[in-house]
Amino acid sequence: MNQLADRFVTDTLVKCDQLSATFARVEHRATQTGAKELLQAAQRTCRLIRESTVLELDSVSFADHDARISTCRSRHKLLNDLHEFVFRQFAFDPPTAYPAELDPFVEKELSGISPDYSLILLSSPEHSYSILSVPPLYPTFVETLDPYVPETLHLDELDKKWLVVISFPSMDARNVLGHVALVGHELMHFRDRVVKISDSLISENVVSVIKSRLVELINEQIRTLQARLYPADLRSEMVLQSHRFWVDTLRAEAVNEAGNLLRNWLREIVADLLAVHLYGPAAFLTLGRVAISKGDLWKSSLTHPDPSLRLLLMHDELRFLGYSPRHRALDRERRRQLSSIVSELTSWVNAASSPAKSDDDIKSVVRRSIWRSRGAIKAKIRDIVSCRSYSAANYVKEVPELASSLAFGVPPAEILDPSKDIPVPASLAGILNAAQEVWLFRRHELSKQLGFSTSESDCMDVLNRLVLKGIEALTFYDAERLEAAS
Repeated sequence: MNQLADRFVTDTLVKCDQLSATFARVEHRATQTGAKELLQAAQRTCRLIRESTVLELDSVSFADHDARISTCRSRHKLLNDLHEFVFRQFAFDPPTAYPAELDPFVEKELSGISPDYSLILLSSPEHSYSILSVPPLYPTFVETLDPYVPETLHLDELDKKWLVVISFPSMDARNVLGHVALVGHELMHFRDRVVKISDSLISENVVSVIKSRLVELINEQIRTLQARLYPADLRSEMVLQSHRFWVDTLRAEAVNEAGNLLRNWLREIVADLLAVHLYGPAAFLTLGRVAISKGDLWKSSLTHPDPSLRLLLMHDELRFLGYSPRHRALDRERRRQLSSIVSELTSWVNAASSPAKSDDDIKSVVRRSIWRSRGAIKAKIRDIVSCRSYSAANYVKEVPELASSLAFGVPPAEILDPSKDIPVPASLAGILNAAQEVWLFRRHELSKQLGFSTSESDCMDVLNRLVLKGIEALTFYDAERLEAAS
């Protein structure tokens, strides 16, 4: 038995060293800074696991073979979890396989949410975008291994970074125009995670109202079901008591399922509304196109509400930001300039206004409850982002002139050249919405101005170049402003 325990100890320590060496070799092949930082943290974590194992084994009697083996088994599990987690977030993508040009944009947004982060952009075979934001790797293992962490392995600044992994469809790797708005939506999930917006909604009166409505409707369903199962002439106290456990279990499971749906759906809606404030109509139109292309405008899931509900809430917020044909703060000419995009938004909302058909009563209850509580949800969002909202006034100030220049064939590099007379937009939202306006309303104009037979992909390529040039220009201007301020 003593030899078996010794073998377990030796294998555990060797595994720590081997996994650390693997992470070190892979680090040399990593092309993204975030991936390198993750692998460096993983190497430090391997050392942490090794040293804590030695310390814990020293505290156990040498003759207590079961305790020694149990300690080694727990460390093997930690090493396996670490290995699986790291390589699930890691890819050996060449620079051309992901939109590396978006790094400045993503990093600027992330730094505005939390200054300590490691970013990985991950190409995925899935057809949707996603974000994983997890607390720092090393401190998590320190907490798990306490009190067997040596004092020498203290935390430093490198160990306090969030890991943010943004996955995007590999088939859309170069679709920059779509990336910015959709990646922006995922970044708002990170903001929600850090600021805890949806969590605060769940803890407030909004959810108490929703839950009371859920319990009321669930009780109605149970009463209906009981009446169907137990007609009046057969309904006795004995029969009902024998099924009381079943009824209570059904009610508890339904409330639990509704609570999970509510939590997940609120996170998506919060990210949607934050993105609308950040990018204006571009966020709405991008989500609408993705939903239509997938054919699931009225399809909900355990993690996402149906896009029709999301679009209705986003349109409500756009109207609050002034995207309305009767915007009193704008003169007649500016209302005319706004009319095309307002009409487009209205047509999308009309398409999404058909009631979502669902055979799942719990989803229907959660959907109706969220819609009835939309005022409180949006008030929370407006309190947080009012200073950064891309209003209709911003839109008419930047977008029409920029869209006209692009539709008339002015190259993106010239449009955003500060030596030219064309005003540079003050925000990326202006560039995104100008590109969207050309794509929706002036694509044929652009094709004609390019002077050769063009396909839709050629027009999209021009618009993608505009967005990339805009990111580059705005990054440069921000750096100049900071330099001037200092």
